[in-house]
Amino acid sequence: MVIHLLATAGKGPKECALALSHLVKAMERAAFNQDVRISFTATSEDKLPSSYIVRVEGDEVEAFSREWIGSIQWISPSPYRPNHKRRNWFVGISRIERSAQSEELKLKDIVFDTFRAGGPGGQHQNTTDSAVRAIHIPSELCTVSRGERSQHRNKAEAIKQLESLKIAQSMEANAHSLSEQHSQHQELERGNPIRIFTDSNFKEKKKGSSRS
Repeated sequence: MVIHLLATAGKGPKECALALSHLVKAMERAAFNQDVRISFTATSEDKLPSSYIVRVEGDEVEAFSREWIGSIQWISPSPYRPNHKRRNWFVGISRIERSAQSEELKLKDIVFDTFRAGGPGGQHQNTTDSAVRAIHIPSELCTVSRGERSQHRNKAEAIKQLESLKIAQSMEANAHSLSEQHSQHQELERGNPIRIFTDSNFKEKKKGSSRS
């Protein structure tokens, strides 16, 4: 089973985008310990993207997703503005409904190109053409996967990334969905966070803790 989620900092400041980058790593760690596979595709090429399409696969995706869908709060001084009084930064995760997802990609519309994966230098450098670039001709979307050891697995990962980018493109094409995405940050701040993390190490605050 596959579920797509939208993880977003909305129109929040740079601190919220940083919180989102921490959140991505926290979700990866959680997924590693559960029967799910997770991947993230940024919706922009910014160094700190404000949104990700999250693909969750496996037998326990429903349970895993329920643990993360909602408002996420990060309590920490700003690393960018030391004298700034604000300490509460919000991001959020919502489920992308099937109606917002684009139609399934057709393999005949995708062109694949293989090349030598860049890795660490010296004798451990990858010397096989295992990295894969995938180009979806109709949309002109392009992704590269080089993290897997085999060309076959990188090809499969590149297709997944294309699917996520296609969903993001479809959402942006829908003015209503885009407006909702942009206003989500303000809505998040008014809600009760489902999870709270603190400090620069993004440590989760246990329920019932009195620390703020």
